[in-house]
Amino acid sequence: MNTATVVGTASMGAKFLGALVLTLKVLIYLFLMVMIGLFLMGIYRKFTARVQYRVGPPIWQPYIDVIKLLSKKDAATKNWVFDLGVIMGLGGPLALLLFLPLDTIVGLNFHTKGDLILILYLAVVGPLGFALAASVGASPWGAIGVGRALSMMLGYELPFILGLLAVVAKDGTLLLQKVSAAQSMWNPAGWHYFQWPLILAAIGAHIALQGVMSEKPFDQAIAPHEIASGIMVEFGGKYLGMMLLMKAASLMAELGLFAVFFLGGTTAWDTIVKIFALFIIAISFDAVLGRFRPDQAFTVLWKWPTIIALLGLLLTVFA
Repeated sequence: MNTATVVGTASMGAKFLGALVLTLKVLIYLFLMVMIGLFLMGIYRKFTARVQYRVGPPIWQPYIDVIKLLSKKDAATKNWVFDLGVIMGLGGPLALLLFLPLDTIVGLNFHTKGDLILILYLAVVGPLGFALAASVGASPWGAIGVGRALSMMLGYELPFILGLLAVVAKDGTLLLQKVSAAQSMWNPAGWHYFQWPLILAAIGAHIALQGVMSEKPFDQAIAPHEIASGIMVEFGGKYLGMMLLMKAASLMAELGLFAVFFLGGTTAWDTIVKIFALFIIAISFDAVLGRFRPDQAFTVLWKWPTIIALLGLLLTVFA
């Protein structure tokens, strides 16, 4: 064996080892984010129960639910479209998480390559996959839930994107790393949320965030007392377990994105703290508010938050 062959073999071995280490880091990172998301879901159930003078389940109940559901056998056969929708639903938020600064928790740097266009594309993959899976079921409640979910997407995406575009106009970049670097990590005066006129865009996007998270008063797609959980009605066993994992990943991705753009989320740990604060605010409103009718929700989202976010964008661009 000549020297060139030995060098080539060593180089291939080093590349393989590097790829293996990178893959393990990605898997560990995504696992940690989902675990934190499930913890938030446990807090939500406990917090809501206490607000309503109930005891509520233990905070670790979502972990038990996921383990139980994933260990079940499927009672019915689903077609490939349903399976594809579930994969999209879970894969979308997991892919989005890779491009947030949360990845620094395990030493990754994918967030340095993420820009707003890529983020917005990945952000709709999960909900569309979810809707795709629910739409092929036989239940009429699922079809109603899908219709509501797609309508709500049209409602909350406009003010949310307008708010993000105002930040892009202010910082002159689409890269998330540069957006977060333009803000202070801990000083609220250095956050976009408290800077004029970006505060208007932030308020509009924050109201829309409640719809992005499907929390009251914008949870029309699920509405358990109206349409028997709607878009969730066709999911059971492993599929329902995967949807809980999707919800956990989505919480981290959606709140993390908002924290990066408006609260100076720069590293994993400060972003997690800000995610927790945003989550407490969201579930506080969820616990005390009722649910809008679908037409009311759509009208509200396209009215006040859109007007406020658009005003913030215009003032940022032309002031």
